[in-house]
Amino acid sequence: MKEGDVHSPNVVVSSISADASKPILTREPAGEISEGDTVTLSCVVEGGSGGWRYLWYTDRQGAPVHQTDSSSGTGAGYTISAAALSHSGEYWCGAGRGRNTSYSQYSEGVKIQVSELFSTPTLTVLPGASVWEGEAVTLQCGAHINKQGTQLQYRYSKDNGTVRGAGSQDQHSIPAAGLRDTGRYQCEVEAAGTGLKKRSGSVSLTVRALFSRVTLTASPGATVKEGEALNLTCEAAVNKTPRPQLHYTIVRDGEPVTNSTDSALYSIASTEKSHTGSYTCAVESQGVKKSSQELHIEVQTSWHSAVAIGYRVSFSLIHFIVLTLLLLQYCRIQGSLCIAGGKSRGSCTS
Repeated sequence: MKEGDVHSPNVVVSSISADASKPILTREPAGEISEGDTVTLSCVVEGGSGGWRYLWYTDRQGAPVHQTDSSSGTGAGYTISAAALSHSGEYWCGAGRGRNTSYSQYSEGVKIQVSELFSTPTLTVLPGASVWEGEAVTLQCGAHINKQGTQLQYRYSKDNGTVRGAGSQDQHSIPAAGLRDTGRYQCEVEAAGTGLKKRSGSVSLTVRALFSRVTLTASPGATVKEGEALNLTCEAAVNKTPRPQLHYTIVRDGEPVTNSTDSALYSIASTEKSHTGSYTCAVESQGVKKSSQELHIEVQTSWHSAVAIGYRVSFSLIHFIVLTLLLLQYCRIQGSLCIAGGKSRGSCTS
């Protein structure tokens, strides 16, 4: 038989020597074993000479457990550095030596039962998997601790990206959910100091738009003449029923011109040139705020105003011309009198 051949513990092999000593298998620790613990199996052939090689077996799926390091001498060990639930089962050891390896009897079986340190976490979304914009959301990560003194660390992720790093809080809060918070979430729990980690299944969160769009319209239009009336109407497409209270703010060139929770209408009874500008409307509700696109309002000078301005300019010009002519005439008269007086008197003094 070649070195390394595997035999079932329940099969009698003809090459086993009748006087072969029976190995003794022990484990450390002897008591309860939890996930993450280190377990050592020791196999000793008592009263035998040196040069033994040890093989390991388990009932897990009937598979052999191969020792990673061979030992020469009277003992050998098999170590499980971080016990998992899958390591639970019954183990045996066998010993052999020589070129044509002859095997001793198999040891008595030793059972390893690995207890769950903490349960696989469950992630719950509160108040539910579908919420409106602005609502508070809590992600609750629940894991049951089975071993007293175990400290757990929690991590949260969204769409495989980290939302919050390791911490002792078993919940993650979103004070006011936004559309960007829609996605699939998971939590990961780690037992401090052990390296043992477990992940929850993924849960989905859908954040619905409270209102999908905001529009600002002008009546009769974006271009009006001075003196005409102008109405600006702000509208929001609300998706939630019953309809929440909305707050409207209309802004011109960055400065608010109206704030109201009662009306989305801004009326100008008689427009002036100063009403020209870029207008936007912002709608706010439950901490959610959205704005319309800019609407440029142009107030043009009306023909009545043009006539009035022309009349004023013309009147001022005529008045200036008349005064100028009168002044020239006055100077001319004064000059003539001066000349006439000089001829009679011989001189003209001012």
